[in-house]
Formats: sequence, C-alpha cells, structure tokens
Amino acid sequence: MGGSLGGMQALSWAIRYPQRLANAIVIAAAPNLSAQNIAFNEVARAAILTDPDFHAGHFYAYGVKPVRGLRVARMVGHITYISDEQMGERFGRTLREGINYSFAPEFEIESYLRYQAEKFAEYFDANTYLRITKALDYFDPALAAGGDLARALAPVTSRVLVISFTTDWRFSPARAREIVKALVDNRRDVLYTEIVAPHGHDAFLLDTPQYHAVVRAYLAPPEEGVVPGPRPEAAAFPSAARPQPAPLLRADFSTIAGWIPADARVLDLGCGDGSLFAYLRDSRGVHGYGIEIDDAGVLASIGNGVNVIQSDLESGLAGFDDQTFDCVILSQTLQAVRHTEEIVLEMLRVGREAIVTFPNFGHWSHRLQVLRGRMPVSSSLPYQWYDTPNIHLCTVADFDAFCVEHAFRVLDRVVLHDAQRVTLWPNLLGSLAIYRVRRG
Repeated sequence: MGGSLGGMQALSWAIRYPQRLANAIVIAAAPNLSAQNIAFNEVARAAILTDPDFHAGHFYAYGVKPVRGLRVARMVGHITYISDEQMGERFGRTLREGINYSFAPEFEIESYLRYQAEKFAEYFDANTYLRITKALDYFDPALAAGGDLARALAPVTSRVLVISFTTDWRFSPARAREIVKALVDNRRDVLYTEIVAPHGHDAFLLDTPQYHAVVRAYLAPPEEGVVPGPRPEAAAFPSAARPQPAPLLRADFSTIAGWIPADARVLDLGCGDGSLFAYLRDSRGVHGYGIEIDDAGVLASIGNGVNVIQSDLESGLAGFDDQTFDCVILSQTLQAVRHTEEIVLEMLRVGREAIVTFPNFGHWSHRLQVLRGRMPVSSSLPYQWYDTPNIHLCTVADFDAFCVEHAFRVLDRVVLHDAQRVTLWPNLLGSLAIYRVRRG
C-alpha cells in the first residue's frame, strides 16, 4: 500500500500479523512522522476546529459543514504533496488576468489550490480528516520497543518492498531507508528502490513507468520474471552496462562461488541484473542483498528474485552495521568507482572477507596499445577513451601493493585469461584478477 497512511498500514500489518502476510509493499511512507509533518497536520486541524460551523464535531445536527476549515486544511495538505519543482513547472508565477491588487486568486497556483479545496470540501468528512491526521501523528511502531525500530520490526517475516520518490520531501527517501535498515538488521527479505520523479509525494498516485514496472516485477511469479543475462561491467553505473564475454563471466562466477561457504551471508555491490547473486543463491544457498544504482539493474534483479537495495556505492555502506556479512563482493566495478580506497575499507568493515575482481590493465595487449600511443581497448576494457566509465585502471601488481599498504591479508588470488588460470607472469598474461582478502 502507498501514500503515507497506506504504507504505514502495510508496515503495521507486517508487524502485527506476520503469519498472514507473504508480501508487503511500503510506498512513500516513513517509520513515524517528523515534527514538521505533525506541525502541518496541526495547522490543517486547527483550520477545521476553529471553523464556526464545526460545532465540536456535531455539525450534521445543525445542517451545516465546516467547509471553510476543510478548504484551508486541503490547501495546506496539497502544498506538502507537490514538489517545488513540479509546482514551478506547472504554475510558476503565471497570472490569470494580470495584477488587480485584490485578494481574489490572481496567480494560477492560487486558483488551482482554491479549486482543489472546493472539490475536497464537497465530499470529505471533517471528523474523518481530523482522525486520519491524528492516526498519522500517532503511528510509531518503535515507541513500544523503547525507540528501537529494528526491535519493533523483528516480528516481520514477509518479503517487504520499500519504495520512495526522489522529490518527496514530506516522506523522504532518507526516512524510507530507516525502514530498510531496520529490516536488514533483522536479516529480513527487503528490497528498496528510489524512483526518480518530479511530482513530490503525489508521485505514488501517478503512472511513472519505473515505479509500475518495479511493482509488477515484484509481484510476478518466478517464471514471469526477468531471465538472467550477462553481468554488466561496472554495473553500478548506467553508462557501463555492457556485457562481458560469456566465458570470462562463467569463470568469474565459478571462482567466486568456490570461495564462499554454503549458507553464507553475502552483500554484492554493483550487482547489475543480480545474476551473480542468483547464481550464488542457487549454487551455494547464500542469503543477503545486492546493491545497485541503475534502474534497469534494479528491475532485473527484482525479476531474478534478488533482495536488491538501490543505492550509490559512492555514498558508502552506512546502512549496514559492522561485520554483518560473511563476504562482500565487488565484481568488475572497482575500476569505475571514484573512492576506491574508501569502498574497499567499507567492504571489510561490514564483511569478514571481501572478494574483488577487476580487469588487469597490465595485460600485454594493453601495454602494447599504450606503446603504440593509443589507450587500450579489449574484451576486458571494451571502451574508447571518450566514453569509458573506468576511472582508476589498476594492474595485478598495483592491487598487490594496495593490499600490502593497507595490511590486508590476501587469502586467495586467481588471475584468468580466456577463462583459463594464469600462473606464469600473471600481471603480464592475465586479463581478469580475482582476489579474496581480509583485514590483517
């Protein structure tokens, strides 16, 4: 269910009736209202309560309705549901008939608000409005758990899809991520996506293609989901979503799977379409989450049954506590991230081990192209200099030195070329490096 109260109801049902819910969708909601939100509701209620026609809620007995109060309440509420961007685009400072120096509606936005208020006052009950806004104010499942939201959500057993909208300033993505973190802390099946939409809170009512596609993919039976495809290189970045050669892909997957124990908890960073996580889930029985920023990757991961959380790796892994996972994976994404050192350190904060794979810039074919005065292009680095997402190209020798500098213990290292393991001169003859490291 969506839209503040609806999303809160879905969350409440998941807590109170876990045995009756298999799936819950929490859209454009928060774990509780902020002080600012309560303040908006209080202003709206005050408009109704001070209307002379309210009669302490018994207005029907007097044959009237607190229409003036309802109008003002609706105007206040409506302002909070639309983003500044959308309001500016639709209305701006457009005048209806010029400036008349009166208090009648002169700007288009004034006319629109009054029109919405008039319609609302015709059909909505004032007492209902008061009760609904109070229900919103009171909602706070963490209150009964000593303020601990994770403890409050511990009874949840259903899969939960959490959706937020980028311009929803009343129920912001940051508040939605509080719900996600609490569910992650309980090791629950949670998926999260942040829909880019200019409409503000009202986006949950509108036909945004990615929003509807995510819900369809989440509710679709497994056989109707997205068929797993090749994992994009640097899948955390939309411009980098280009397939790797299939033999290299299979060798990468099987090597990683061989290092991960059965039933391990895994976090896959830049998970792309979720095919690696799905492979590990099916072959090793792993549990955990994929992190992806690209909309197409998120949608495909949902179709592949992966618990995907939409997030930018560059912002770190603050949503995960220390040592939450047995293993954190960064597969063929290292070279495309800006803050390489910080991300690897974060991987080893939230995970006991980290698996990192990257194309080896030291391969002889790359060196030869550089000697010829050109930037290298190959199957492992399939980009021209002007459209590459790769920011930090490194070699096997570079990553070895990086591990020594940070006192990382290299548990395993495999270097491949054309799906074959390279043991002789790996920095020269290998095109893909796969490392398993641990702190100290």
